[in-house]
Amino acid sequence: MVSLIAASGIITKLGSIKVMVFAACMYSIVLVLLGFESTVWQLAGALFLFGASGNLFNISVNAQAVGVEKLYGRSILASFHGTWSLAEFTGAAVGTLMVSLQFQTWEHFVIVGIFGLMDKNVPKNLCNAL
Repeated sequence: MVSLIAASGIITKLGSIKVMVFAACMYSIVLVLLGFESTVWQLAGALFLFGASGNLFNISVNAQAVGVEKLYGRSILASFHGTWSLAEFTGAAVGTLMVSLQFQTWEHFVIVGIFGLMDKNVPKNLCNAL
């Protein structure tokens, strides 16, 4: 909830593209950390960061989608949300597959985190965002 309140100010100050790239990277990195937490306090801190980066990412992506919608000249935001839902279902299927293959949680999170950072533009965009 804290990041939801702060997100609009951060996006207004830094721009949605910079926040989106930074939050996407943080989301992937913190996911990996979740697989290695060994105490309740470490887990609580990592979950806070995971939720905050997820919220920052979500809000900045929506801001980008509104900009694309303006360029398109018609309402297309629902298709962005539909695509997101499809990605969520795909993530659930991958998670189910990982459980059925008896992957450890940390192994699953490392694999997903790597895929989250694999885009060849991530290092360049992250440097530009910072």
